[in-house]
Amino acid sequence: MVRPYAVRRSDFEAEALACQWLGCQSQIAILSARTTLVLVEHAMTDAAAGDATRVRIDPADLHVFDPATGAAIGREKE
Repeated sequence: MVRPYAVRRSDFEAEALACQWLGCQSQIAILSARTTLVLVEHAMTDAAAGDATRVRIDPADLHVFDPATGAAIGREKE
């Protein structure tokens, strides 16, 4: 899992599926590697559905879970 605010436009190629301005942020649904992600930008986006865009996810922002137990993997308890 990755939280929408952790996805940034940058490195790998994706297709914008939908873009929505919510008054204080833009939400952009993207498709990459057969996976749909949502990213958040705190400005009105210039992206439109169907646009090719590039996105980046910092590995430190990924949240990985054990599929059998649902337990978080690789995170220190806070």
